Amino acid sequence: MPLWFFLPFLLLFLGQAAPRIAGDSALNDEAWELTNGYAYWTQGEVRHEKPFSHPPFCMALQALPLLSLPLQAPPQYLDEQNRAHLFCFILNQDQAGRMFGAARCVTLLFGLALGWLLFFATRDGGPVLCGS
Repeated sequence: MPLWFFLPFLLLFLGQAAPRIAGDSALNDEAWELTNGYAYWTQGEVRHEKPFSHPPFCMALQALPLLSLPLQAPPQYLDEQNRAHLFCFILNQDQAGRMFGAARCVTLLFGLALGWLLFFATRDGGPVLCGS
């Protein structure tokens, strides 16, 4: 399969995903995932209070771009939900759009990488994944 075959799917994915980066409001768990990920990088703190939360490494990956922003660190004395609200919407209110947008770009990049991997794994002459 030629490389140009991948381009329409790439453009379709980008056309659907890219406007969502800045156009959507924050999800109910997005603030505390970013807060926990940022606290992991800046304070070495790992919180896992919710039974359905993502693993710490996933939250840290999402929060990695936040290290380039001038943010006030989240306090450690609050419970997870109040701390996330304080960190994202009060202490760093002027950076909230950039925070969520930067974290969503990480997800977009992983989606693009997955599509690229699937394309090369399924094309003729692509890598052999199962040893056959």
